[in-house]
Formats: sequence, structure tokens, C-alpha cells
Amino acid sequence: MPNPLLDFPNLPDFSAVRPEHAADAVDAILSRARESVAVVARDSNPPAWENTFAPLQDSEESVDRVWSQVEHLRAVDAEKWRQAHRDNLGKISAFHAELGQNAELCARLRLLAESPAGKKLPPHRRKALADSLRDFELSGVNLPEGKRDTFRQNISRLAELSAKFEENLLDAINDFHMDVADESQLGEMPADLKAQARAVAEKKKASGFRFTLQGPSYQGFMLHSSERPLREKIYRAKMTCASELGPDRRDNTPVLSEVLKLRREQAGLLGRANYAECALESRMARTPARALEFIRDFAARARPRAEEEFAELKEFAADQLGISSMEPWDIPYASEQLRRRKFDFAESDLRPYLREDKVVAGLFAFAESVFGASAQPASAKLWNEEAKFFALKNSKDGADIGGVFMDLPARETKRGGAWM
Repeated sequence: MPNPLLDFPNLPDFSAVRPEHAADAVDAILSRARESVAVVARDSNPPAWENTFAPLQDSEESVDRVWSQVEHLRAVDAEKWRQAHRDNLGKISAFHAELGQNAELCARLRLLAESPAGKKLPPHRRKALADSLRDFELSGVNLPEGKRDTFRQNISRLAELSAKFEENLLDAINDFHMDVADESQLGEMPADLKAQARAVAEKKKASGFRFTLQGPSYQGFMLHSSERPLREKIYRAKMTCASELGPDRRDNTPVLSEVLKLRREQAGLLGRANYAECALESRMARTPARALEFIRDFAARARPRAEEEFAELKEFAADQLGISSMEPWDIPYASEQLRRRKFDFAESDLRPYLREDKVVAGLFAFAESVFGASAQPASAKLWNEEAKFFALKNSKDGADIGGVFMDLPARETKRGGAWM
């Protein structure tokens, strides 16, 4: 049976993909990509877009097509896909590291960029070529051999640490829950949030209402519960999640320490003062100084108004809620109560306008008005019954443009976020 991860012409068949498919697909696509890269790097013909950049781009995209499916499935179904991701992450990291340090390939791309044909390329192609050459430099292509090896090893280790950080965070989030037996402790929580909390409790064979560190559950409790000790409990659990204040097996402190050490070493190898210089070289700010200047300017403009509003909130909390000393776990609840008293308006009043179907419809209406791309629900083979697929078509002639997979609800085995 063909490996569904390698079925390129069609939409991914997520319903057919299994963790055991990952290794064979990754090995096969990396072998093909390396062969293609070798052909490009050693081509004796004058470099042109068609025989240099285009096949290189195709090779990278084919690898990304396979690996992005594995990464996506790990994000939405971590328990099932975590081990397959771990087993193959090193192969992918090694490929990208060696590609970024391929001196023959870099030289050929530079020849193309400096050639008369390269200078006549359309602006978007010249930009892609320039970005590629910049990325070669940031990958250590110009380093001496020993330092190149160190740089390459650090890239692989950083990929492992990034995956470990995410795993620890998801596990720590899932470790915590808080059961509330007395409904009066939920304050003015909307009925739908109460129903969700009760359903979570029932699923775990518990009584009352169960709250977790998943975004919708946590935010709903912090906004609406009048029980200050419970708000403090769930707030502290959220803020110390996967830290040294929790179980050692979930602690991301050593992970972050090693990440910072390796990033500093990478920056030093490239002759940069710090990692921020490397990271910002491909971003709009360009330099750490410009980024800090923007942040400080923004803070200076926002602070006076923020201080006024916080003073008003503290006064309201003391006079109306009996909170004499404002703590971080009081701010969401007090803000919601102030909004109700001051404007006769609650966060829950927006819910009828922000139902999933209306938000998605609004998103696609905006996309159509700006990009001329219409979206319609369509059939696709999905990874979960809660996921959806929309076909994108040209609004004028109905031609296929692409598609959008959506997976919006929170789940225990899913990384935080509404995935698209």
C-alpha cells in the first residue's frame, strides 16, 4: 500500500496517515531531496533560475510537505504522534543543517545572483535569491570546518530542545485540574461555560465543574469566578506551568538554559554579539536596537493611559469588591465587573456575535474582499471529527486556489491554539 505521506498531488489523507508511516516517508523524501540538491550543486551549465533555484525550492518543499504533516499531527494529537516525531526530528534537522552549509550550492546561487540573467529576474525572484544567500550565511556556510560541525550539531540539539519544551508544556497543562462543587462559586459565568466545565467533569467521572489550564476554561474562570482563593490557585498553576515550581519531569528551566547557551554560542560562531542580531536579520526591525526603540516608544505612549485605567480599577475593586490589595489573579475578574457596572456590558454579551460559524464566515468574507478568494465547506479526510476543510476558489472564474484545514476546539492531546 502506498505511503499516504508521499501522496503529493492530492490533499493530505490525514485519516489514513499513521505514526508508523513517518519513518519510511521521511527517509524516502530526504533521499530524493539529497539527490536533487547534488544534481543542482554539481551542474556544469551556467546557473539559471530553472536549473538552480527552482529545483532547490522544489526539493525543500517536498521535504516540508512530508514533515509538516507529521508536525501538524503531533500538534493536534500529541499522545499518538509524539514518538514518531521524536524518532524522525533528527533526520530533518540534519538535512536542513547540511543544506544550509552546502558551499557548492551557495556558490552556484551566488553566481546566479551576480550574473546578467540573475540581475534581470523579476523583483520577487531576486528577493527570494537574496534571502536564500542570507540564510546560507546564517547557517554557517562560511565557517571553517570544525566550527561548521559545531554549528550543525547545535542546530540539531536546538530542534530537540524546542520539541521537549512543547512536550513539557502540554503535559504540565494536562496535569492540572480544579474541581468546583458549589455552583455559586462560579459567579456570573455564562451558562455555556458552565456546561463545558460540567461536561469535562462528567467525562472524567467527577462531580460538579472541572476547570483546566486550557485557554477557554482558564480564561472563563478568571473572568467570572468570585472566589478569590480559587482564582489564585488556578492563576498560580498557569503562571508556573512547566517551571521549577512544578514536578521536575515537566520543568523547562534546564531546557531554556541550554537553549540560551546554544543560541549564544551560535551567535558567537557567526560573529554576532548576541542571538537577537541573528534572529532579527531576516525581520523588519533588522537590529536589536531598533526593536528595543520601538518597544520603549510604544511603552512610553501607552503607560500614562494604562496607569490611569489601573488606578480606576484598583479604586473600584476596593470600594465595590472588597479587594484592598490588587493581585494579578484579581485583574481579569475586577475588569469584567467594572465593565458591567460602568458600561452595562459584559464579555459574554459578545458571544452571540462571535460564534464559530459567524467568525469563520467573517474571516472568509474579509479574505474574499481583499484577495478575491471565496471559501466553501468541502470534503476532506481529516484527523479528528472536530476538524473542518474549506476549498478556496477564485471569486471571478471559480478556479481552484487551495484549501484551508481548521481545528479550532481545545483538547487535551492538542497543543494550545486554533489550528489552521
